[in-house]
Amino acid sequence: MTAQLQDICVFRGERFVLHHARGRSLFVPELHGLRPKSPGSFCWSGWTASYAVTERLLLTGARVWSSKIPVIYGVEPEVHQTKAPNGAGKPCLIYTFPEIPLAFTGTLELVKVLQSGDRYARLVPTYRLHLAEGVLGDVESLETEKPSAQGA
Repeated sequence: MTAQLQDICVFRGERFVLHHARGRSLFVPELHGLRPKSPGSFCWSGWTASYAVTERLLLTGARVWSSKIPVIYGVEPEVHQTKAPNGAGKPCLIYTFPEIPLAFTGTLELVKVLQSGDRYARLVPTYRLHLAEGVLGDVESLETEKPSAQGA
C-alpha cells in the first residue's frame, strides 16, 4: 500500500498530521478555481494543505496538482513540473501563504507520526481541537498515560 501525503498542522510548536476534520471552511481548492488531479497513488485527492493553530486556525500553505495556475490570496505559486512513469507530467503548484485566517467551525484531530523501523509508521492520537469561526476553544488530549516503569 502506498503511503499518502497528509495535511499538516502545527500546534503548540509541534508538527502533527491532520488525521480527521469534522466541519466546514478548511481550504478547498475548487473554491479558488482549481481542479486538482491525482499525481499518483500517493495523493488521490490531488492536493494537500498545511495549517497552524494558535488562538486561531491559519492556512499556511498548499500543494496542488493542477494545470490551472491561479493566484490565491494574492500569492502566486511556485510551479514544479512532475513526471509520471508513463511520461505525462502534471504541474505541482506550491503555495506559501502569509497565515490566512480560516473561519472553520468544527473539530480537528491531530496525530503524531512515530517511526517504527525503516518502513512503517505508527499514528498516535494526540489532540482534538474544537474551533468556532476559526477561533480555538476546547483542546482535548487524546494521549493515554503510559504506566510508569516502577509500577503502581
